[in-house]
Amino acid sequence: MATPLDAIPSFGPIFAGLFIFVFIYGMLLKTQIFGENKESIYGAIAILAAALTLFYKPAAVFIVLFAPWFVVTAIMCLLIMAGIMMFGVSSKSVMEGFASGGYWAILIPLILFMIFAADKAFDVAEDEAAQLGIEEEGNDSVRDILFHPNILGLIVTLLTAGFAVLFLSMVPKGG
Repeated sequence: MATPLDAIPSFGPIFAGLFIFVFIYGMLLKTQIFGENKESIYGAIAILAAALTLFYKPAAVFIVLFAPWFVVTAIMCLLIMAGIMMFGVSSKSVMEGFASGGYWAILIPLILFMIFAADKAFDVAEDEAAQLGIEEEGNDSVRDILFHPNILGLIVTLLTAGFAVLFLSMVPKGG
């Protein structure tokens, strides 16, 4: 997927560092892991994590590849929820449906794309290692393994079996 960041290639690591800073700082403020009124500690941890992201190219590549898909998925979820609520369903009912198992429809594609982005990021790390003269033998690509016909067949079989167990184990309402 082409992103606006492709137009300015040198902005990618800066975007990744900014994204990591905001994400980690926000999560630390929300969880209050070190206690209350420790914003300076949270800021220092977030700045250090962002600096590490700036200097480690595979991490920046991973974030630049994954962040647009994460944002698109979040926007689509909000639009779908707004569309459902437009027809008179309460927001409480929508959230209950999401909490009862609807989140897997969002998490599975995000996890698959996260694996794909990690594979691309590790390809960058391998290219840098090859430029330095460091090579490993027998290094297969994650993409080649995940999209092998036998693995795809296994995934379809496991999904089919999982849904069969789910639907066969359900107790009908009122009976």
